[in-house]
Amino acid sequence: MLFSFTGAAKQPGREYDAGAMLEKYSSIVFGVAFSRMKHRETAEDIMQDVFVRFIRSSPALESEEHEKAWFIRATINRCKSFHASAWFRHTAPMPDVPPAATPDDEDARAVLEAVSKLPAALRQTVYLHYFEGMLTREIAQHLKKSESAVKSTLMRARKRLKQLLEVDDDAFF
Repeated sequence: MLFSFTGAAKQPGREYDAGAMLEKYSSIVFGVAFSRMKHRETAEDIMQDVFVRFIRSSPALESEEHEKAWFIRATINRCKSFHASAWFRHTAPMPDVPPAATPDDEDARAVLEAVSKLPAALRQTVYLHYFEGMLTREIAQHLKKSESAVKSTLMRARKRLKQLLEVDDDAFF
């Protein structure tokens, strides 16, 4: 765990255990941030910012699905803000693969490396669909796009991955 905190974020009628929320959503938040930023340390910083914002804002979340949507949307928004910052425009971070996501299988490693080479929009959609197991409908809601746009993005990503991996049609997809 990158950081820890105790206590609960409070709002009328609902109490959150911040530690439990961190345990529950840290992998999703980190994965979304990493898929956008392509740099582990920056993704960790964004993850920390998202959880600090959660504690400070105590959003009114009706269900577990709404909680997950809040964390994904907050992460995407924080990544966009980071990309727009003057600091980011004047730096060039080196891309890396998070240690937990480095598989032993050489083929899986090649696929993961190819995914990291995709443009941010394609990479994020691929991450949400294949790594988080989200349906195109859910991805469309989180990214505020139409379902057909998400399907088109996935199709372009698969085509680009096929080019990057130079494999047979049926090998991965």
